[in-house]
Amino acid sequence: MPWAANPSLMSTPTAATTTSQPASNPEAGLSQSATSSQGLPEGFRPPRMYATADTSKSPIRLWRFPYTLAGDGGLSIPIQCTITWWLEVWLVNRHLRRGRLQAIGFMPEPKTRFFRWFMFLNDRPVRNHERRGSRMMHWLLFASSHFARALIVSAVAFTVVWAPSVGVLMLVSLNGGERKLPPGCEHDWCYKKKWAPQIFKSVKGSVLGILTTPLFVIFWLVRCGWALKKNEAHYGER
Repeated sequence: MPWAANPSLMSTPTAATTTSQPASNPEAGLSQSATSSQGLPEGFRPPRMYATADTSKSPIRLWRFPYTLAGDGGLSIPIQCTITWWLEVWLVNRHLRRGRLQAIGFMPEPKTRFFRWFMFLNDRPVRNHERRGSRMMHWLLFASSHFARALIVSAVAFTVVWAPSVGVLMLVSLNGGERKLPPGCEHDWCYKKKWAPQIFKSVKGSVLGILTTPLFVIFWLVRCGWALKKNEAHYGER
């Protein structure tokens, strides 16, 4: 046959086969697809959330680690309360000094010792020589007094928000048939990757913010009103 004597035609199938071999490597194709699907800059790890958890080894459970919704919800309450407290300390006082807010002046001062301490109404005022002491010590005392009050609010919020949220999580857990599928769910409440954990954290954080943010704002507006009546130069200390 005339085309069989042409070496260029005979070498064409061999070359095509040789060039197509790297593309047929399944491991190379898998690594390329994984890299392109993530699209992360060099050095960054993929975001860690419940949706990316390896539930085949560690299912998402209510009490047991490493993915514990009860522990996650309990730990986030003091963190959120402390951050909200400090934000309102700065924002409310900033707006008060600029005249954008008006202090509340009709509230009577509390009489009990605990609430007077909690509202920075110490009977003994901070003396000038104490204020002029070590600057670092002054700020340590200032920060510790505010952290203490934020943690007290966190303890109250823990009973108000955390306990009902755990009860709701018990109701929306996997049923009897589904609990047999993930390992380690025989003696605990388990959940799928979506959407119970995400909705739980969003609703809990929103409810906690709605409860604490207005209270913190009112706290500082009332405390500033008492300070203005007494002509106090400093308040919110100790």
